[in-house]
Amino acid sequence: MWTLLVLLSQWGTLKGRTLAKYIDGEPAIVILKGKIMESTMRKMRYRTNDLLQQLRLKGVFDINEIEYAILETDGQLSFLKKSEAQPVTQKHIGLLTSYKGVSTEVIYDGKVIEENLKYINKDENWLLNQIRSHGFGAFEEVFLALVDESNKMFIDGYRDSIKKKQKDVE
Repeated sequence: MWTLLVLLSQWGTLKGRTLAKYIDGEPAIVILKGKIMESTMRKMRYRTNDLLQQLRLKGVFDINEIEYAILETDGQLSFLKKSEAQPVTQKHIGLLTSYKGVSTEVIYDGKVIEENLKYINKDENWLLNQIRSHGFGAFEEVFLALVDESNKMFIDGYRDSIKKKQKDVE
């Protein structure tokens, strides 16, 4: 019975906006043109501390930078910064950029991923030379190795450590 009810509610939310709005809710604008919408926040039971915390978690420590903020149905906060607070990109200053693409894993947890090596048209000898040039002697010493579209590598080994301060014992 529960399974049928869940399936019916999922089907209903896919087919009708009204039912989806009732079950899932709607996003709510909590900052509009730089102004906090207190009535909306009260209606959503969303506190100012929650708003400020979510902004900080996304790297915004000055609320003056925000033009719009929307509380999504899943509780996450989406926002648009004011134009003067948005970061400058290479496109803004007219610099051409090359295609970067997605990196491909070639070593994961000390093991070579053969399919990915074939995909990027490389072999184990090439990979071994690459990791040796980064100071590793064997594949087993490498935790993660990635290769991007321009053959630039990211390599992280197991020998990383954080040195702890020793306390004087009396």
